[in-house]
Amino acid sequence: MTATTYANVVQQRKADLECFAMTRYFFDLRDADGLVLDEEGLLLSSMQAVQLEAAKSLADMARDVIWSSTPVSEHDMSIEVRDDVGPVMKLKFTFGLEKVIQ
Repeated sequence: MTATTYANVVQQRKADLECFAMTRYFFDLRDADGLVLDEEGLLLSSMQAVQLEAAKSLADMARDVIWSSTPVSEHDMSIEVRDDVGPVMKLKFTFGLEKVIQ
């Protein structure tokens, strides 16, 4: 293999690996109690994966509030996603819980 051919193969492998580059995203949780920073983060390969993970986390937060024994008339919560550079996206959810039967 010539040096030029080898260099071309190396360049192609680098380009292939860049397609699979993973970025660490942090999913900070915000609700009435304040902000909880994600110290570990997750390695994800696409913004679609980031959005899906944030949506799952937000759904888990809502489920936990609904199942808590404390009645909540209105609840605001959000997932604030950031990477090493700064904010990436914010998902917000607001809902009300009204108990009709005591």
